[in-house]
Amino acid sequence: MAGGPTAFVEADLDLHAFVAGVARSPLHAALERMAGVGLRTDMTGRARRRARDEELDELHRRLVDAIDTSDAEAACATARAIAIAEGAAPD
Repeated sequence: MAGGPTAFVEADLDLHAFVAGVARSPLHAALERMAGVGLRTDMTGRARRRARDEELDELHRRLVDAIDTSDAEAACATARAIAIAEGAAPD
């Protein structure tokens, strides 16, 4: 995701809000809004490295493409890959 840490955090949270909207689940949307408050603080400390991580950038692009084409299997696999990559990355 191009830009600095602040832009990265905002773009990532916007992506989460987009996914919640696509799910059309009021519960999912509410959980994303609540999580966004905590995520913003948590992510800000890690954002500088993640904003420059080309692998994560590509994974997020693949996730959006999978959602856009209604490929649930690819979206699930890509979301899992993002979680693994973000969880394994040093802070």
